[in-house]
Formats: sequence, C-alpha cells, structure tokens
Amino acid sequence: MAASFEEIIDGANLLRPPPDERHERICGRLHAQVLAHLSPNSVLELLPARSLVEVNFRNALRPDLAIVHRGTGRLWLAAEIITPHDHRVDTVSKKMIYHEVCIPRLWIVDPRYNNVEVYRHRTFGLRLEEILADYDRLSEDHLTGLSIQLSNLFAS
Repeated sequence: MAASFEEIIDGANLLRPPPDERHERICGRLHAQVLAHLSPNSVLELLPARSLVEVNFRNALRPDLAIVHRGTGRLWLAAEIITPHDHRVDTVSKKMIYHEVCIPRLWIVDPRYNNVEVYRHRTFGLRLEEILADYDRLSEDHLTGLSIQLSNLFAS
C-alpha cells in the first residue's frame, strides 16, 4: 500500500492520506499506457507517480501522473485521481492552481463515477473539453497512438 504524502498548497504543508488499492491500480494502468506512447526522443518526460513538482513559489504538488518538458521541468500534463474522502483538494484547490499556472493539459480521473474530465488551457485558462466514460477513449494528440478505453482503465 502507498504511504501518506505531503504537498505544499498556497504556502501551507498539507499531509495527504495514502491512496487506496483501486486508486493505485488505476494510476499504474495510466502510467503504463502513457509511457508506452511517449517517444524516447520526445521533449516530454513522464515522472514517477506522485513526484514532487514545484509549479510556482507557493505550490509544490504531487500529481498522480505528471508529464514535464525535459528542458524546463515545466508541468505539461497532470492527472489527478480522485480519492473519495479527500477529493476537494484535487477538484478545487489543485485545479485552481493548475489554472493559475496555465498548465496545458489536466485530467481529473474519478473512480467514483468511472469517468475522466479532460481540460485544456485556452485563452482564458483551463476549459473542460470533454467528460469521458464507459467505452469512450482517452487520447492526447502529443502522445501518438494513446487511446485508453475507460472501461479498461477502471476495470476491477
């Protein structure tokens, strides 16, 4: 089982509870699929799950999945897998931080409803582009060939 972990949100240390087994299975599947579709010579790099990413001087976050630019270390895509008893941090606090730092891509993965919200940065910040569920496929133009069927991602 995973351990508790700490993040810095708006300058305050926040101890987060350890993710449950289902959360970790989903996280593992997501990492495996993304890694399989990330070119070795890509300017993007997949970090290990919950790696510490300093997004600005007041926030150091641990996304469940983080892709950064190799040269700058700047966060390009974050995926947050919702934990039922601790979801406000991911769905409100961290989403606002991602909006403020103009992250290009954000996936909110919600095992409660077996869906994924896909956000992309547009002129006025993050915009919800789609909500995927069941037999929909999660894809990303910059990850050639990535097509994750959600029923497989959330399978027991």
